[in-house]
Amino acid sequence: MRSIRSPVQIRSGPLNFKFNNSNNTLAFADIRSPQTIRNLHDNTSVEINVVDPFARKGYRFKGIAKIISDGKKFNKILSHYKSLGVTSSIKSIVIVKVKKVSEVTSPLYDLGFTEEELKTRWKKHYLSF
Repeated sequence: MRSIRSPVQIRSGPLNFKFNNSNNTLAFADIRSPQTIRNLHDNTSVEINVVDPFARKGYRFKGIAKIISDGKKFNKILSHYKSLGVTSSIKSIVIVKVKKVSEVTSPLYDLGFTEEELKTRWKKHYLSF
């Protein structure tokens, strides 16, 4: 298992992940993810890619998901999200037992670009909209 700071808080679009390296779990709240939840009922194998849109690097988490919607663990994680200021209705929590973590980087790094160059380039791109 690749070593990652523990715990890691990742905010990405509609999902907010929390990865705990001490027990190799990742959790995210089902706020508006009905299709994701339906898919997980059919197949619990998951791959979650989290990439910084400016640095063009991140992590790929592969593992097995479990959906919880009540109980002590659900309430503890729900309290965590509420303490972060999440006011949306959380229907369930997806707990992923992470089996493999790998780095994800843009092919631009292979061409010699530095992280600072990519950040500058992509910030300029997004600000042009």
